[in-house]
Amino acid sequence: MIRLIQSHRLAFVLAGLVAVRMMLPGLTDLSTHPSDILYCYFPIQFLGVLSSALPRWIGRPIRPAWGPAALVAGHAFALIVGLAAPETEIRIHAGLALAAGGLFFANALAAKSERSYYPLTVVLAQGSVAVASQIVSDERLTRTGLALIVLFCLEMERRVAPAFWPAARDKLGLPPGPALPAWLTLVQRLAAFFALAAWVFGRNASVIALAAAVFGSIWVLKPRPWQVWRIHSLMALTIGMLALRTGFLLLALRDAGVATIDLQAIVHTWAVGGVGLLAIVIATSFVRRAERRVFLDEVLSDAAFVLMMLAALARIAAAEWPDGYDDLILVARSCWCAAFASAVGFIVRHSLRRMDAAPADGPAEPAAKV
Repeated sequence: MIRLIQSHRLAFVLAGLVAVRMMLPGLTDLSTHPSDILYCYFPIQFLGVLSSALPRWIGRPIRPAWGPAALVAGHAFALIVGLAAPETEIRIHAGLALAAGGLFFANALAAKSERSYYPLTVVLAQGSVAVASQIVSDERLTRTGLALIVLFCLEMERRVAPAFWPAARDKLGLPPGPALPAWLTLVQRLAAFFALAAWVFGRNASVIALAAAVFGSIWVLKPRPWQVWRIHSLMALTIGMLALRTGFLLLALRDAGVATIDLQAIVHTWAVGGVGLLAIVIATSFVRRAERRVFLDEVLSDAAFVLMMLAALARIAAAEWPDGYDDLILVARSCWCAAFASAVGFIVRHSLRRMDAAPADGPAEPAAKV
């Protein structure tokens, strides 16, 4: 049996193809760029993540079993439609995002899985915003869409990182690292939520955004991630998490009047440096998990991590240095496309192996349960 037919793998591949298509120089309509990112790419990425993670969260398979596959097929159909009618494509993706949120939330309710309610509420809200944005044109809807995506990534990192660090330290023969206190986790989550809410509604977020940056950075660095630097995916994970906190820091400095920072620099620190990098790290890690090779370093995945970091730096620089805008945008878009092309290649390569094939690179790693 070939693993590529699994819904979450198909979703990750499709999300990567959509990411490449919407940024490919010469084929991108910049007028629909925010909608392409928020309501075409991310709903498919969410579908891939939740198709894999939700059964473990709720303790049973998703019902109906064909639901995730049908949603993936719908997104693939939308991608084909978009070749002739881009606006119709966005509407189809938005509708499917809402349908996916409803499907996943209904499964969590049926299983009475309270730990799943918050992230699935965020996904359902993002789908609702996606549909609303096709009816009403409002800057606050665009901001809300991005804020919800950042919140979902913050929630996923809260679940993924504490599972990965102990397994990584065990693999490297290191003693257990310091535990993350519950109060720190709660404070950094609340600060991020209220900072994003203030930003969405145009309020001054200087104090609460600074709190989100400081407490969030402490949360990221407390497990001493530099001690597992030899595992490239965890270094990329750490950089992505710190990029999200850097976005909050830039927002705090901007709203406090300490520095003149272009809003696009903040947005793309979150969207490309943080969310974009974390999306690739999580997708590649989920794909490797079936082989118990979550921490396996390979050229394609490493290339994807580096290229996404370069894309983030180039896009942020373009926002701050208008004189080089055109050249930097071209670099950013090219690196973005190359990053996702590398990630798709990695996923396809691993997914085309037989499910019963034994790993050929040594003993399996300690399990990292997410």
